[in-house]
Amino acid sequence: MRSLVAAALVLMLSAISIGSACATPGVTLDPCKSKKGYEQLDLKFGLKCIEKGGGGGGDRQYHERPVERPISRREQLNEHNQEVARQKACENMRAAGKQGTARYRRLCVPQKQRLNVRDVIQEEFRRLPLPKGSVVFQPSWGALVNKKEIFFTRTPRDHSYPITLLGQHVVVTTHIKTYAWSWGDGAAERTSEPGGPYPDFTVAHTYTRPQTCHVTLSLTYTATYSVNGGPAQPIAGTVTIPGNPVRVRVVPAHAVLVHGGH
Repeated sequence: MRSLVAAALVLMLSAISIGSACATPGVTLDPCKSKKGYEQLDLKFGLKCIEKGGGGGGDRQYHERPVERPISRREQLNEHNQEVARQKACENMRAAGKQGTARYRRLCVPQKQRLNVRDVIQEEFRRLPLPKGSVVFQPSWGALVNKKEIFFTRTPRDHSYPITLLGQHVVVTTHIKTYAWSWGDGAAERTSEPGGPYPDFTVAHTYTRPQTCHVTLSLTYTATYSVNGGPAQPIAGTVTIPGNPVRVRVVPAHAVLVHGGH
Protein backbone atom coordinates (compact mmCIF):
# COMPACT_ATOMS: atom_id res chain seq x y z
CA MET A 1 0.00 0.00 0.00
CA ARG A 2 2.80 2.39 0.88
CA SER A 3 4.52 1.56 -2.43
CA LEU A 4 1.37 2.46 -4.37
CA VAL A 5 1.02 5.78 -2.56
CA ALA A 6 4.70 6.56 -3.22
CA ALA A 7 4.30 5.76 -6.91
CA ALA A 8 1.24 8.02 -7.14
CA LEU A 9 3.15 10.86 -5.50
CA VAL A 10 6.03 10.42 -7.97
CA LEU A 11 3.64 10.60 -10.92
CA MET A 12 1.95 13.72 -9.53
CA LEU A 13 5.28 15.46 -9.01
CA SER A 14 6.38 14.52 -12.54
CA ALA A 15 3.18 15.95 -14.02
CA ILE A 16 3.61 19.17 -12.05
CA SER A 17 7.21 19.57 -13.20
CA ILE A 18 6.25 18.94 -16.82
CA GLY A 19 3.34 21.37 -16.69
CA SER A 20 5.43 24.12 -15.12
CA ALA A 21 8.39 23.64 -17.46
CA CYS A 22 6.59 25.66 -20.13
CA ALA A 23 5.45 28.34 -17.70
CA THR A 24 6.36 31.89 -18.63
CA PRO A 25 5.22 34.90 -16.60
CA GLY A 26 2.17 36.53 -18.15
CA VAL A 27 1.54 33.69 -20.66
CA THR A 28 -1.32 31.21 -20.35
CA LEU A 29 -0.18 27.72 -21.27
CA ASP A 30 -3.45 25.85 -21.01
CA PRO A 31 -3.03 24.15 -24.46
CA CYS A 32 0.24 22.58 -23.24
CA LYS A 33 -1.34 20.93 -20.21
CA SER A 34 -2.67 17.95 -22.16
CA LYS A 35 -1.38 16.06 -25.12
CA LYS A 36 -4.71 16.35 -26.84
CA GLY A 37 -4.88 20.11 -26.40
CA TYR A 38 -1.34 20.57 -27.61
CA GLU A 39 -1.91 18.57 -30.78
CA GLN A 40 -5.07 20.50 -31.64
CA LEU A 41 -3.36 23.84 -31.12
CA ASP A 42 -0.34 22.75 -33.15
CA LEU A 43 -2.44 21.63 -36.09
CA LYS A 44 -4.73 24.63 -36.21
CA PHE A 45 -2.42 27.54 -35.43
CA GLY A 46 1.08 26.19 -35.94
CA LEU A 47 2.19 26.99 -32.37
CA LYS A 48 4.63 25.01 -30.32
CA CYS A 49 5.76 25.30 -26.71
CA ILE A 50 9.56 25.18 -26.91
CA GLU A 51 12.48 26.21 -24.77
CA LYS A 52 13.55 29.84 -25.13
CA GLY A 53 17.19 30.11 -26.17
CA GLY A 54 17.81 26.44 -25.44
CA GLY A 55 18.71 27.18 -21.81
CA GLY A 56 17.63 25.31 -18.70
CA GLY A 57 15.17 26.27 -16.02
CA GLY A 58 11.58 27.19 -16.68
CA ASP A 59 12.29 29.95 -19.24
CA ARG A 60 10.08 28.74 -22.08
CA GLN A 61 7.57 30.39 -24.42
CA TYR A 62 5.26 29.87 -27.36
CA HIS A 63 6.97 29.76 -30.75
CA GLU A 64 5.18 30.01 -34.09
CA ARG A 65 6.13 27.65 -36.89
CA PRO A 66 4.45 26.93 -40.24
CA VAL A 67 2.20 23.91 -40.35
CA GLU A 68 0.74 22.60 -43.59
CA ARG A 69 -2.98 22.33 -43.15
CA PRO A 70 -4.49 19.23 -44.79
CA ILE A 71 -6.79 19.97 -47.76
CA SER A 72 -10.38 19.03 -47.11
CA ARG A 73 -12.44 16.88 -49.43
CA ARG A 74 -14.63 19.84 -50.31
CA GLU A 75 -11.63 21.93 -51.31
CA GLN A 76 -10.34 19.08 -53.47
CA LEU A 77 -13.70 18.86 -55.24
CA ASN A 78 -13.79 22.62 -55.80
CA GLU A 79 -10.31 22.59 -57.34
CA HIS A 80 -11.26 19.66 -59.55
CA ASN A 81 -14.46 21.34 -60.74
CA GLN A 82 -12.60 24.58 -61.51
CA GLU A 83 -9.99 22.69 -63.54
CA VAL A 84 -12.69 20.85 -65.51
CA ALA A 85 -14.46 24.15 -66.22
CA ARG A 86 -11.19 25.75 -67.35
CA GLN A 87 -10.38 22.91 -69.74
CA LYS A 88 -13.90 23.02 -71.17
CA ALA A 89 -13.66 26.77 -71.73
CA CYS A 90 -10.32 26.32 -73.51
CA GLU A 91 -11.79 23.64 -75.77
CA ASN A 92 -14.71 25.90 -76.68
CA MET A 93 -12.41 28.84 -77.48
CA ARG A 94 -10.15 26.65 -79.61
CA ALA A 95 -13.19 25.37 -81.51
CA ALA A 96 -14.31 28.97 -82.08
CA GLY A 97 -10.84 30.07 -83.22
CA LYS A 98 -10.32 32.44 -80.30
CA GLN A 99 -6.76 31.42 -79.42
CA GLY A 100 -5.59 35.01 -79.89
CA THR A 101 -7.90 36.52 -77.29
CA ALA A 102 -6.69 37.79 -73.94
CA ARG A 103 -9.06 35.40 -72.11
CA TYR A 104 -7.61 32.39 -73.93
CA ARG A 105 -4.04 33.44 -73.10
CA ARG A 106 -4.99 33.98 -69.46
CA LEU A 107 -6.79 30.64 -69.03
CA CYS A 108 -5.16 28.29 -71.51
CA VAL A 109 -1.55 29.40 -72.08
CA PRO A 110 0.91 28.71 -69.25
CA GLN A 111 2.47 31.81 -67.72
CA LYS A 112 5.97 30.65 -68.58
CA GLN A 113 5.04 30.15 -72.23
CA ARG A 114 3.38 33.58 -72.40
CA LEU A 115 6.54 35.22 -71.10
CA ASN A 116 8.67 33.24 -73.52
CA VAL A 117 6.54 34.23 -76.51
CA ARG A 118 6.68 37.91 -75.51
CA ASP A 119 10.43 37.83 -75.02
CA VAL A 120 11.04 36.00 -78.30
CA ILE A 121 8.81 38.43 -80.22
CA GLN A 122 10.68 41.42 -78.78
CA GLU A 123 14.00 39.90 -79.80
CA GLU A 124 12.62 39.04 -83.25
CA PHE A 125 11.54 42.68 -83.72
CA ARG A 126 15.14 43.77 -83.26
CA ARG A 127 16.30 41.24 -85.86
CA LEU A 128 13.81 42.14 -88.59
CA PRO A 129 15.28 43.49 -91.86
CA LEU A 130 13.66 46.89 -91.38
CA PRO A 131 13.94 49.21 -94.43
CA LYS A 132 16.39 52.07 -94.47
CA GLY A 133 15.25 55.59 -95.23
CA SER A 134 15.74 56.58 -98.87
CA VAL A 135 16.32 60.32 -99.30
CA VAL A 136 14.73 62.17 -102.22
CA PHE A 137 15.22 65.94 -102.78
CA GLN A 138 13.84 68.57 -105.16
CA PRO A 139 15.14 70.16 -107.28
CA SER A 140 16.93 66.92 -108.08
CA TRP A 141 20.03 68.67 -109.51
CA GLY A 142 20.78 70.31 -106.13
CA ALA A 143 19.94 73.19 -103.86
CA LEU A 144 20.21 76.94 -104.16
CA VAL A 145 21.72 79.09 -101.43
CA ASN A 146 19.05 80.69 -99.25
CA LYS A 147 16.29 78.78 -101.01
CA LYS A 148 14.30 75.96 -99.45
CA GLU A 149 15.20 72.51 -100.69
CA ILE A 150 12.44 69.91 -100.43
CA PHE A 151 13.24 66.53 -98.88
CA PHE A 152 11.11 63.40 -98.48
CA THR A 153 11.32 59.63 -98.35
CA ARG A 154 9.37 56.93 -100.16
CA THR A 155 10.06 54.28 -97.52
CA PRO A 156 6.72 52.66 -96.53
CA ARG A 157 5.58 53.84 -93.14
CA ASP A 158 3.97 50.53 -92.09
CA HIS A 159 4.98 46.97 -92.84
CA SER A 160 3.82 43.54 -91.65
CA TYR A 161 6.03 40.51 -91.07
CA PRO A 162 4.26 37.12 -90.66
CA ILE A 163 6.43 34.69 -88.69
CA THR A 164 6.02 31.47 -86.72
CA LEU A 165 7.30 31.45 -83.13
CA LEU A 166 6.97 28.59 -80.64
CA GLY A 167 4.31 27.00 -82.82
CA GLN A 168 2.23 30.21 -82.89
CA HIS A 169 1.31 32.26 -85.98
CA VAL A 170 2.60 35.74 -85.18
CA VAL A 171 2.31 38.92 -87.24
CA VAL A 172 4.68 41.77 -86.33
CA THR A 173 3.57 45.15 -87.70
CA THR A 174 6.16 47.94 -87.72
CA HIS A 175 5.50 51.67 -87.87
CA ILE A 176 7.90 54.55 -88.46
CA LYS A 177 7.58 56.83 -85.46
CA THR A 178 10.20 59.50 -86.19
CA TYR A 179 12.37 60.66 -89.09
CA ALA A 180 15.78 62.03 -88.09
CA TRP A 181 17.30 64.16 -90.84
CA SER A 182 20.95 65.23 -90.87
CA TRP A 183 21.38 67.97 -93.47
CA GLY A 184 25.14 67.67 -93.81
CA ASP A 185 25.90 71.28 -92.85
CA GLY A 186 25.88 70.70 -89.09
CA ALA A 187 22.12 71.06 -88.74
CA ALA A 188 19.66 68.27 -87.96
CA GLU A 189 15.92 67.89 -87.53
CA ARG A 190 13.40 65.32 -86.33
CA THR A 191 9.98 65.07 -87.96
CA SER A 192 6.93 62.89 -87.51
CA GLU A 193 6.10 63.04 -91.22
CA PRO A 194 8.01 61.66 -94.21
CA GLY A 195 7.59 64.80 -96.31
CA GLY A 196 6.46 64.84 -99.91
CA PRO A 197 7.26 66.12 -103.40
CA TYR A 198 6.61 69.67 -104.59
CA PRO A 199 4.55 71.61 -103.59
CA ASP A 200 4.83 69.90 -100.19
CA PHE A 201 7.31 71.84 -98.02
CA THR A 202 6.57 69.84 -94.83
CA VAL A 203 10.21 68.73 -94.74
CA ALA A 204 12.61 71.29 -96.19
CA HIS A 205 15.98 72.84 -95.42
CA THR A 206 17.69 76.09 -96.38
CA TYR A 207 21.44 76.13 -96.97
CA THR A 208 23.25 79.44 -96.39
CA ARG A 209 26.39 78.95 -98.45
CA PRO A 210 27.69 76.98 -101.44
CA GLN A 211 28.92 73.52 -100.47
CA THR A 212 28.48 69.81 -101.03
CA CYS A 213 26.51 68.12 -98.23
CA HIS A 214 25.84 64.50 -97.39
CA VAL A 215 22.26 64.16 -96.17
CA THR A 216 21.26 61.13 -94.11
CA LEU A 217 17.93 59.89 -92.77
CA SER A 218 17.52 57.58 -89.76
CA LEU A 219 14.17 55.90 -89.11
CA THR A 220 12.92 54.95 -85.63
CA TYR A 221 10.43 52.09 -85.62
CA THR A 222 7.83 50.96 -83.11
CA ALA A 223 5.91 47.71 -83.48
CA THR A 224 2.89 45.67 -82.43
CA TYR A 225 2.22 41.96 -82.68
CA SER A 226 -0.77 39.63 -82.85
CA VAL A 227 -0.89 35.90 -82.12
CA ASN A 228 -3.16 33.59 -84.13
CA GLY A 229 -5.23 36.48 -85.42
CA GLY A 230 -5.80 38.00 -81.99
CA PRO A 231 -5.78 41.68 -81.04
CA ALA A 232 -2.64 43.75 -81.55
CA GLN A 233 -0.31 44.03 -78.55
CA PRO A 234 2.51 46.60 -78.26
CA ILE A 235 6.15 45.53 -78.37
CA ALA A 236 8.32 47.33 -75.85
CA GLY A 237 11.13 49.52 -77.11
CA THR A 238 12.08 50.98 -80.48
CA VAL A 239 14.57 50.18 -83.23
CA THR A 240 16.50 52.88 -85.13
CA ILE A 241 17.84 52.15 -88.63
CA PRO A 242 20.43 54.60 -90.03
CA GLY A 243 20.25 55.35 -93.75
CA ASN A 244 22.86 55.77 -96.44
CA PRO A 245 24.13 59.31 -97.14
CA VAL A 246 22.99 61.17 -100.24
CA ARG A 247 25.13 63.94 -101.74
CA VAL A 248 23.44 67.30 -102.30
CA ARG A 249 25.30 70.05 -104.17
CA VAL A 250 24.47 73.58 -102.98
CA VAL A 251 25.16 76.37 -105.51
CA PRO A 252 24.64 80.14 -105.38
CA ALA A 253 21.74 81.70 -107.19
CA HIS A 254 22.56 84.31 -109.89
CA ALA A 255 20.24 86.96 -111.22
CA VAL A 256 19.90 86.77 -114.98
CA LEU A 257 18.39 89.53 -117.09
CA VAL A 258 16.29 88.16 -119.89
CA HIS A 259 14.84 90.02 -122.85
CA GLY A 260 11.42 91.42 -122.12
CA GLY A 261 11.82 91.02 -118.39
CA HIS A 262 10.67 93.62 -115.87
